[in-house]
Amino acid sequence: MEGVAVTVTDLGMACERVVAWLQWRVLKAARGDDLDVVTLQPEHSFWLGRLAPEEAVVAEGSGHQERLNPCSIGIRLRPGTSPPWRLDAVIRLRVWLHDRPNRCWRKSPPVELRVPLMIHGTSSRESCGERELTEALTNVGGNSVLRARLDCLAIC
Repeated sequence: MEGVAVTVTDLGMACERVVAWLQWRVLKAARGDDLDVVTLQPEHSFWLGRLAPEEAVVAEGSGHQERLNPCSIGIRLRPGTSPPWRLDAVIRLRVWLHDRPNRCWRKSPPVELRVPLMIHGTSSRESCGERELTEALTNVGGNSVLRARLDCLAIC
């Protein structure tokens, strides 16, 4: 354009904004953020933030299935203080539910659950919140097939 001076800084900032927007759109599409009803099975459309049933991964029998369809996630924390550690885990999720009569999948209303954690700091695995998570998933899904737990592993 004639008469308009564009600096390298302006161009760089514009490029950063475009890349940030594109990243945001890819993440939303990969998780299905903007969709509440789909006709294909969700695992055929969405690949980010999805956890597969543990039984399906075990039945596959190879590490390939676990890499493509993880049934768990891990988060590592490094506290700056000595044990014991007290914190709250806030879990937010939605579940795809199969609506057989209408031949589609519907996303559940959002579920938010706060689970208090007490990590004693011994070299052991502690499970927390299994009852609360299973109850919340049963309430949203209408059956007790859905379950989850938090495993805390402290290595001191």
